[in-house]
Amino acid sequence: MPAPTPYLLLALFWFVYGAVHSLLASLTVKRWVEQHLSGLFRAYRVVYNAFSSWTLILLVTYQVSIPAYRLLPVYPVLSFLGGAMALTGLALVVRSLIGYDMKEFTGVRRLVSGLPPPSVFRQDGLLRYVRHPLYFGTLLVVWSIFAYLPLLANLVTALCVTAYTVVGSRLEERKLLLEFGDAYHRYRREVPGLLPLRRFRRG
Repeated sequence: MPAPTPYLLLALFWFVYGAVHSLLASLTVKRWVEQHLSGLFRAYRVVYNAFSSWTLILLVTYQVSIPAYRLLPVYPVLSFLGGAMALTGLALVVRSLIGYDMKEFTGVRRLVSGLPPPSVFRQDGLLRYVRHPLYFGTLLVVWSIFAYLPLLANLVTALCVTAYTVVGSRLEERKLLLEFGDAYHRYRREVPGLLPLRRFRRG
């Protein structure tokens, strides 16, 4: 067995990343920044996305620096499954991002105009089948990496990303319920959150 320290540190770094990411995305922090740093608030989402991207790159760089410890031998069926999951997950991620207004998503629109983004409740496209298609695609990608390359570090990352995605999606839905009320509550009853199985069973 390898030394546990690098893998414990990897799990800790993912926990800190998820906690900081969620904290900065919370309404409490956003309102504080808007009240106390109003001149900088229009750049908040741009800075937030840049910070999240760079810290993610640092985290992944640390992950790949950990000595590889393989948990399973090479199975062609796992490699095939990993490839299929990766292609499906990437397709879902790309399709989900296409559905966004990228200037709004990245924060560029508010940085330039200074106006808050419009409040729009969407239920079209992939949102008819799952409430968080971007998260679903991300989960497929991280688990495909472990299926294709079953290293201990990849398993730690897949488990941490899964836990963060579940918690993060629930925190996000709290904000959506406050914003859209009964309409989102009905939508949440009818459409599954991360796995579109219930929708498919209904036909």
